[in-house]
Amino acid sequence: MKILISANSYWNLYNFRKDFIFELKKRNHEVILIAPKDNYYFNHFKKENIICESIKYKNKSYNPIINIYTFLQIFLKLQKIKPDILINFTMKINILFSINSFFFKFKLINNITGIGSSLINNKLQKIAVLYLLKIAFKRSNKVFFQNLKDKKFFIENKIITSNKAIILKYFGVDTFKYKFSPLQFLDNKKIHFLYFGRIIKDKGIFELIEAIKLVKKQYPYCIFTFLGQIDYNNPGFIDQKKIDEWVNQNLILYYKFTKNPIEFIKNADCVILPSYREGLPKSLLESQAIGRPVIASNVPGCNDLVKNNFNGYLCNSKNINSLFEKIVDFINLPNHKKLKMSQNAHKYINENFKSRSIINKYIDVLEIL
Repeated sequence: MKILISANSYWNLYNFRKDFIFELKKRNHEVILIAPKDNYYFNHFKKENIICESIKYKNKSYNPIINIYTFLQIFLKLQKIKPDILINFTMKINILFSINSFFFKFKLINNITGIGSSLINNKLQKIAVLYLLKIAFKRSNKVFFQNLKDKKFFIENKIITSNKAIILKYFGVDTFKYKFSPLQFLDNKKIHFLYFGRIIKDKGIFELIEAIKLVKKQYPYCIFTFLGQIDYNNPGFIDQKKIDEWVNQNLILYYKFTKNPIEFIKNADCVILPSYREGLPKSLLESQAIGRPVIASNVPGCNDLVKNNFNGYLCNSKNINSLFEKIVDFINLPNHKKLKMSQNAHKYINENFKSRSIINKYIDVLEIL
């Protein structure tokens, strides 16, 4: 089959979908990717002999002229490629490609990897996005969700019918690459915490910084490391100047994004993700596979991975005091209990989120459409 896969960036396709893409190719499907071209990941896929197409696209633009131009680009690409199946990732891409699909006869798969700020924060945006989703998703043959809450939201808002919805746990995690590594307790007088991901407001960064300020007053020896990129395309981006300010205040250590965070995870005692909403966060999957307890907000996606007092702690979303209390709980946890939490984290991921079995389930659905 000729399978076209779209997303809002080649970075997204590489970091979240590459195992799935290579498995499709291994099964002799003709795979074509389409996203805005970048300087690295586009060429990486090209070197693997995967066909790559590009579109000009602004993820957070509400300018109707820009969006109509993007829509027309997509139409021309679909007319040229003529796929058997179109698979879409990321919310706006889902909408633009799906509306275009009314002009064609291919099978359509949409993926909801988390409900973004447009459906959480702004009421007018929510109304507009819901209206567009109801139109766009009429053509969907199947819609994959990463957690039950998002699936329920789409069904209750009559965007899709229940027979089209499938829960699939992300694409899992490569447990051969992200192998268990025992907690090292590099220095018993220091506890190492790690946040890694995009540096944006919706990840709970400002609440985390305020919680860190409180922690540092009582436990000045604790170390907090931030690892990630500034997402200037997101309206909630946090700029370099603000990050530098936090570094200069000795609140955090900051390192720019790396495509291989394994050593950072190994050097941490605990990983923190106080996000407002997630699909199924890759950072927690990878961290727990390596055996790191996590502190995360009690929201969809995070609470699918974190069981309170078992493999980590859940805090209330957007609540500085709750986050502070959970960090302190971990600091004061005896080492033997930290080790048990570490083992539980690894075991839970290893038993439920192996990438190979999940990718196979996804492809099985495609091949019987």
